[in-house]
Amino acid sequence: MAKFTLFSRFEGKPLRDTLPDGSQVSRSRKWPWTEAAETISIIACGGGVAGAIVFQELVLAIVPPVFALSFNIINRSRRLQDLRERNLLSQTDARELRSELHEIQDSLQTLPLADRMMEIEACVRRLSDATLELQGQQAGMVEEMGDDREKIKEAFGILRQGVYNLSHHTNTSLDRLRAELDTLRRDVEPTASRVARQISDQAIAPLHQQQRLLEQQLSQVQQQQSLLSPQVQQLTEAVTHLRTHTAQHWLSEIDRRLESVLPYRYRVVSEDASDYLFEALNQGKEHVVIVTPWLELDPVRAESFLQALDNILSQNVFVSFGWGRRADVGRARNTTRPIALKDGGWRYQPERDPHGYYRLLPQLLELKKRYKRLTLKLLGTAERIVVCDRDWALLGSHHLLCHVASNTPEVGLYTNDPHVVLDLGQRFNLVPHLKRRAMPMPGRLTVNH
Repeated sequence: MAKFTLFSRFEGKPLRDTLPDGSQVSRSRKWPWTEAAETISIIACGGGVAGAIVFQELVLAIVPPVFALSFNIINRSRRLQDLRERNLLSQTDARELRSELHEIQDSLQTLPLADRMMEIEACVRRLSDATLELQGQQAGMVEEMGDDREKIKEAFGILRQGVYNLSHHTNTSLDRLRAELDTLRRDVEPTASRVARQISDQAIAPLHQQQRLLEQQLSQVQQQQSLLSPQVQQLTEAVTHLRTHTAQHWLSEIDRRLESVLPYRYRVVSEDASDYLFEALNQGKEHVVIVTPWLELDPVRAESFLQALDNILSQNVFVSFGWGRRADVGRARNTTRPIALKDGGWRYQPERDPHGYYRLLPQLLELKKRYKRLTLKLLGTAERIVVCDRDWALLGSHHLLCHVASNTPEVGLYTNDPHVVLDLGQRFNLVPHLKRRAMPMPGRLTVNH
């Protein structure tokens, strides 16, 4: 039987340096330039810290450590790449050895015992050589990694010392800068205060002068006022007296001329005409007409007025009120005016009457329930008229029913001219009630000759 030569093609051939992907692994121990640059940068760290302290430049202390770390990172990446490639190569060799062992085991089954022993010895020798070579590679990689760790530790130590020196130098510089700022502040504050006082003095001086001038002018005005006050008071009293005297003289002159020209009596009424209301209620025998825009509740004379009205109604005398100012009457259902028109009548809204211009209306409504001869005719007028039977009439003026709402007292005219009295009564009877659907402006009740 021929000798089995399965391992003859591997004899005298070292382990391959080719990875499964075809890339070559260089086993030569070349010293790359990054290793030298890293060593130089580490040495330069100490010199940079010393230069930063001497020349007061932080850049000298920062740049060398940055370069040292950069080169260290590059070298570590390269070494890790080499380590990974060698591991891949070792794994490939181990797989090939395992496959060869399997082939040897298969081949040994077909060889004689002596040939098998020789082949086994040759295989063991080859395995021992491969194992020794792998152990040598691993020992080299461990040694290189140890060298890398030492260099990294040394670089970090130098960097730590540089950072400490830089921090110390920075703190020293900051302390010196604070001291210089305090000194500068102490030097500047007196000058700034002095300049501020000068500026304020220059700005306040004209103001003081203006203040003194204004005080002098004010004292002069006060003196003039003290001199003019008595004169103004005397002039006011004189004007008031003259106005009162002139008005009374004018009214008396009008009364005198009317009495001399007309056969009937005419009199101008400038004062409160409430007495004429009571006179009409006390002397009326047939029909009393009172036309007024408002129905105010006088707190002093309202009770006596209602009592006089009750007395004349109890004597079966007709009393008619023509009332309501047009601006206080509203047609809408939700109107905000005191008097709201509705179908067939009207409604008084006390909550819409804050000034109390129609506060007497509820008492008059109570009297109307008791006396059918009392008439309340909503006219929507601003006229003021009092007619007592056919005896006399009063046009205009002001009285207790419209005293508050009248801003200025109105002059009235009293007469007993039967033509005027009769015409006023007829006109009042012809004027209709104010209604919701049609609200024309009411006709005037004044007399036309």
